[in-house]
Amino acid sequence: MVFASNALIAIVDPGEFEEIIAASFVGSWLPVSPSFLIPFIAINDAVVATLLLSGKWLKAVAVWAGIWIAGVTVISGLSLDTLEEAGMLAMPAALYFLAARNQNPTAKR
Repeated sequence: MVFASNALIAIVDPGEFEEIIAASFVGSWLPVSPSFLIPFIAINDAVVATLLLSGKWLKAVAVWAGIWIAGVTVISGLSLDTLEEAGMLAMPAALYFLAARNQNPTAKR
């Protein structure tokens, strides 16, 4: 649900993401305005949320979600929010291992 809510926030209140990007180290070297990235954030998060909810390509989506969250953590910078992002990384990791286990149901548990 985090990806779904972030997709909605990117559409309804894009300024929140613009501020995060502009304040990050990435904002200083981007050749485009942070507002240029907002549609990509909205689309990515909406697609990830839809795929996670549908259960399609769960293993691949979990890997991508983990990479995306790790990237957000790095871009956001190290702060107390990093602990929250680290907790978020546990969810795609758990989905990845669950999908891997379901692909091999004869494996010992």
